[in-house]
Amino acid sequence: YKVTIIGDRFLYKMVRFLVGTIVSYGTDNDRPLQELSDALTTGEWKINNTNTSGTSTSTNRRLCAPAKGLVLDYIDYGNKWE
Repeated sequence: YKVTIIGDRFLYKMVRFLVGTIVSYGTDNDRPLQELSDALTTGEWKINNTNTSGTSTSTNRRLCAPAKGLVLDYIDYGNKWE
């Protein structure tokens, strides 16, 4: 896969989480898109699980791409350093 992300600043592991989510939802047809929609709407990524005792729990979901293969290709400083 090739994913190009352009921005003027990024948080720690932000690109890895973005790429992990994109690839995960692009390759797994069983993953409900409603989870992604809810996360974008509420700002929280929670999934409901039923544990072995039958009670429902909510956990945070993180889909982080491995660092292997991610490459910083280009940095544009614009006119800031001239």
